[in-house]
Amino acid sequence: MTFSSLVLYGGGSKLCMLAKRSPRPDCGFATGS
Repeated sequence: MTFSSLVLYGGGSKLCMLAKRSPRPDCGFATGS
């Protein structure tokens, strides 16, 4: 499991929003977009 996935599981919505500045597979996986 990647660090991003772990943070997202912990409610890292904010990190996801920040990550959206750059293409992140982990963020896309969590948001389902």
